[in-house]
Amino acid sequence: MRAFLTANFLLCLAFVFLWNSGYIAAKYVLPMAAPLTLLAWRYWALALILGGYLMVTGKLRWPGGKRAGEAMVIGVFAHGTWLGCVLYALEEGVPAGIIALVVALQPLLTGILSSRFVGERPSVLNWTGLVLGFIGVGVAVGSRTTFSGEVPCSGTCFLSVRYWP
Repeated sequence: MRAFLTANFLLCLAFVFLWNSGYIAAKYVLPMAAPLTLLAWRYWALALILGGYLMVTGKLRWPGGKRAGEAMVIGVFAHGTWLGCVLYALEEGVPAGIIALVVALQPLLTGILSSRFVGERPSVLNWTGLVLGFIGVGVAVGSRTTFSGEVPCSGTCFLSVRYWP
């Protein structure tokens, strides 16, 4: 059991490191590659790492055509479109903090729209967490942001909210 917990903890750390390195990688790679090229290389690397892990642990199985198709559609919208929009916004010169603030609106938007489209009503505790999370991002970003001058934005940072998983 201890080995299982250690392995899962290490996988969680690796995930956090790799996920959070996205903005840093984008800063250095976007001057040399297009946003979708960066995404393609990032996801090829992820597929190789994940496939290797599943192969080593003996858990590599084909989920079936229907499930694979669903996963592909979700992946394109949840990560390809959302992260593509974020990377295009970074390429346009939108500060990462502003993008983070816009992307942080997604959980609030999900909470608002979930009751209308799927009949799921967030509880008061859910709303409290969503609002506190957004305020936290606002404080973190706001303390380092000056709003003088013009912020270039082609709307891609706002589209990223729509496609966040």
